[in-house]
Amino acid sequence: MKNLIKNDFTFIDIIKDNQEIIIENKDNNTIILLNKIICKNFSLKIIIKKNLNINIIDLFLEENLNNKREFVVNESSKLDYYKIQNLDENKSSDIFYKNTIKRNAFLNMYVFEFSSLTSVNEVSTILDYQNSSFSMNILVNIKNKSFVENIIHTIHQNENTKSNIKIKHILKDKSKSSFKPLSIVQNKAINAQAYQYSKAILCNDGANVLVEPHLEILVDELKAAHGSSIGFLDKNALYYLQSRGISLIQAKELLLKAFENEIYDSISNKNIKEFIKNFKRSRYV
Repeated sequence: MKNLIKNDFTFIDIIKDNQEIIIENKDNNTIILLNKIICKNFSLKIIIKKNLNINIIDLFLEENLNNKREFVVNESSKLDYYKIQNLDENKSSDIFYKNTIKRNAFLNMYVFEFSSLTSVNEVSTILDYQNSSFSMNILVNIKNKSFVENIIHTIHQNENTKSNIKIKHILKDKSKSSFKPLSIVQNKAINAQAYQYSKAILCNDGANVLVEPHLEILVDELKAAHGSSIGFLDKNALYYLQSRGISLIQAKELLLKAFENEIYDSISNKNIKEFIKNFKRSRYV
């Protein structure tokens, strides 16, 4: 790990319930949380003090049921949070996130779902401070009979608040994914911005995705949009690549890599992007 994450970092083993982590200095720029034990009804609260820029990589490697994560990002701070989940295919995960983002603060969440039997991410964010921003980028790349559900609730309650939620699904075999975003913009949230986007590629006839976007707008002065697309790999693109001497399997892999790269390319820290793209579960379990 040290040769991949080259900036300052700290390892924290998650081994007990009701932990609270307070980050109040700039020395620990990148924190890696190791969830190595099977956790049930586990709670972790992370508080980011003022004027900090912090990265947290959260590795979920064992079964986690009814877990809670609470983030408090204080004024003028930025937290980039990365969840990497890669469980045995017969294990499950169920995690609830509660987010508080103060004035002029940013929370960017990245969720990478690679393997599990079932996985549920439920995220609740209330933007009740001016100029607070929340973004979420999700990549679901699963196979066999895996099922992943993402339930994202965001409430805008103050001026100039922003939320931007994007998800990409790559579904193979008989895997399934569900995406249920709800964004509510209250009447005091003047000049808010609220966006929801979903794209899915079904690699097999047995794969399935359910998308239920929901925008509830109670103010006139805002920007808001949602969009969704579902399809298969482009046959013309596959034919073109094969005509250039690339095998069908390689052609499919190239197109899927290009599809998921939009999520990776949104990561500004190059070392963290490299770490996630090259992540292997076998290194840690």
